[in-house]
Amino acid sequence: MNKKETFYTWALKKYQELFPNVDTWLIGVNCRTLEPANLASLKKVKGKGGMKNGQVLKDWTIINDAPIMAISELIRISATRKSKNRTWALSGVTTGAFNLNFDCHGIQWHAIFLHWEQGNKYESFAMVILPKNRITEWQFFLDFLEENNTPKPGMKKVYIFGSGYNDSFVPTDRLEDVILPGTLKAEIVSNVDGFFESGVALYHEMKAPAFRKYMLYGAPGNGKSMLVRALAADQLRKKRVVVLVASSDKYGPDFSKIQSALEVARENKFPVLLIVEEIDAYVQDPAIRARVLDALCGSETPDNSKGSILIMTSNHPEALDDAFLRLGRTDRSWEIPNIDCPATADALLKLYLGDMYKAEDAIEVTKKMVGKPRVFGRELAFTVRVMAASGGKSLTEAFQELNDLLTTSAAFERLVQSRTDRPFGYAHLANKDDGEIPF
Repeated sequence: MNKKETFYTWALKKYQELFPNVDTWLIGVNCRTLEPANLASLKKVKGKGGMKNGQVLKDWTIINDAPIMAISELIRISATRKSKNRTWALSGVTTGAFNLNFDCHGIQWHAIFLHWEQGNKYESFAMVILPKNRITEWQFFLDFLEENNTPKPGMKKVYIFGSGYNDSFVPTDRLEDVILPGTLKAEIVSNVDGFFESGVALYHEMKAPAFRKYMLYGAPGNGKSMLVRALAADQLRKKRVVVLVASSDKYGPDFSKIQSALEVARENKFPVLLIVEEIDAYVQDPAIRARVLDALCGSETPDNSKGSILIMTSNHPEALDDAFLRLGRTDRSWEIPNIDCPATADALLKLYLGDMYKAEDAIEVTKKMVGKPRVFGRELAFTVRVMAASGGKSLTEAFQELNDLLTTSAAFERLVQSRTDRPFGYAHLANKDDGEIPF
């Protein structure tokens, strides 16, 4: 007997034990139906009216004698209320068995829902046992869950798929604090806004999915994450949905996370900005790579009537081949470069030091910052403030000491300098045609 048969046999027996003489039905579940395995989703709709047939989810209990191995730590913490702050992704990556109690115009009925993971990679299975005469009510419940858990722009937060800690966050970075050379920042922002404001209609006229794919690449420490967080905050202010795909849970870069985010874009009634950081990590496995390519330009491409944009970031663009980078799969690419000139270095130091900063104090230091990752500016600002505070010096004196340190020792520089002993970047972009679509 395989695992599915074992679970079905147990669930059927348990249902008859709890609710004798009920004619039951088994329903297998798709990924959308995994929402009942997420306690955060159930809490949102408990006792809440609004289902089409007037029914209400009165309550639920976790069935502790299920044959599934221990329910995840997140469920146990939440169930015992030891922590009110622990949350997890809306896609429902928890396991267990649940007894759901519904009230439909004074008549109570129950469903037993099972969800489990199998294998070394994220692979979910689920089933539900319910009365035969309540199949329509179950569908109403699923529709209600989807309606209440679909990200909406008015919530002013970024939704996360694939985090082991949170299902959302409120971005606080500002575009005005992102220091980039020339018109680079304005070009990226105008491409995002231009597509949502006028490009979506053009895609519809061409009978193509309104889905645009952008790439931000560059050496680690150059502020790609800060830029996408600032873009996220900007798009939220403009009433657009923002979804981030993270790799911080135990499954790492798994395609199911991207698929969940694409579902948001596909089903949403608002413009959607999707963010996938370190996309190169998702293309190392040939099977995942094939599914990513299909999502970028294929049968899994979302077609949101209001438009969707996918922003990918990469620390290792040399790992991405031409099939990934061709137009249609990656429509525009921008390099987020190292510090390009003393003026950029000066702007970074002023950002982190504020009104106490005097450009004349740091002239020699800013020259040494050229060619370094942008994080170098933050580290030097921190260092100079510590030097001043701990040594009782003025900031001018601290900058002089810092300049001497950078002149005489390479040790500090190596702490924040990116590696140069491996290939980096799009070698083939040197001759790239600039005739790209202007949004």
